[in-house]
Amino acid sequence: MSWIEGLVVLLPEDAGGRAEMVMPREGNYRPWARIAGEDQLLRVRFIEGPPAVFPGESARVVVELEAEAAGLRSGTELELVDGAKLVGLITVGRLVSSTVPTS
Repeated sequence: MSWIEGLVVLLPEDAGGRAEMVMPREGNYRPWARIAGEDQLLRVRFIEGPPAVFPGESARVVVELEAEAAGLRSGTELELVDGAKLVGLITVGRLVSSTVPTS
């Protein structure tokens, strides 16, 4: 299991973003994410951040990756996809993995 700590920017509704706020601490927002410019979708789940993030706002959040993803590092930009539309971006600040390396 891996987690991303980063800055999320939700697009405003009039720019194609969500109509409703996201409540990261509730752990029930599970959009897809992809590295900008790539096709592979990753399921993510918001698990920490402010009580609410409204469309058009940005905030520091922690997002759980439901599968391992190659190529993620600090500074990577992920596109958030909800349904079939781009609704925001997350810039990775830190990636934390529970995978223990073996020697």
